[in-house]
Amino acid sequence: MSGPAKTTATVVDLVEVLRELADSKAYRYAHHQIELPDAADELQHFADRTGLAADQDLVQRVIAVPFAWVRALNDNERPGAIEPEQVAPFDDARQLVRAWELEDPRDRWKHTGELPPAPAEKPKTPNVYKPDDSTIDAFFYLVRLGDPERLRAWLDDHRRDAPHLLELLKATQ
Repeated sequence: MSGPAKTTATVVDLVEVLRELADSKAYRYAHHQIELPDAADELQHFADRTGLAADQDLVQRVIAVPFAWVRALNDNERPGAIEPEQVAPFDDARQLVRAWELEDPRDRWKHTGELPPAPAEKPKTPNVYKPDDSTIDAFFYLVRLGDPERLRAWLDDHRRDAPHLLELLKATQ
């Protein structure tokens, strides 16, 4: 028989968890997946549930750091415009993509607050007139009847269709 089961206690640093959550929310905010008030409310709710809200100044500092970094990206600020300890290291690839998007009028709006450009209109193909199938069938029926006067009267009633129908008739002969 063995002794009582040993338990190992895992110590969780709630401030570190809040910091990771804030980073995650800031990332989602930067990619337009969540609104800033929603992100802040969820982080504050976590702080309230875990008891971290007792030190509200600490909570506000932890939450503000990743969002200051995102604002620096969005406002086109230099990293030196924010306290160095508040700014995460900038990723060269992200800066390069941002520079490209700012140069491209189709993507500039993502960083400047402008409205997105209207979608480019597709080139219009000229509408080629074609009579309805029933009109074509009626025309060939009249041709098969062999009555030129009746065909002429019918074509007078279908003047818009006549040029196309006569081209069809030439193509079949």
